[in-house]
Amino acid sequence: MIISNHAVTRCQQRGIKNQQVDLILEHGTLKSKSGAYECYIPKKIIWNLISEYKRKIQDLENISRANKTLILNENTIITGYNKRNR
Repeated sequence: MIISNHAVTRCQQRGIKNQQVDLILEHGTLKSKSGAYECYIPKKIIWNLISEYKRKIQDLENISRANKTLILNENTIITGYNKRNR
């Protein structure tokens, strides 16, 4: 998506980071406003996303602790196991 110089300046001034812009564009809702569109993430969706990301963080921590590993062959998962640290 193209971002205008004006938008770059305003986002910097208002502390809106590039990662936040990406999240708003990915998960946001569009609302018509004066011939353009307002894009924002409703609070309910934000809380759902927070819960989802927390679950993903917990899964990643668990994968890291147990060093979970998959064995693949082409497009098939053959097995999975907890790899021992060496």
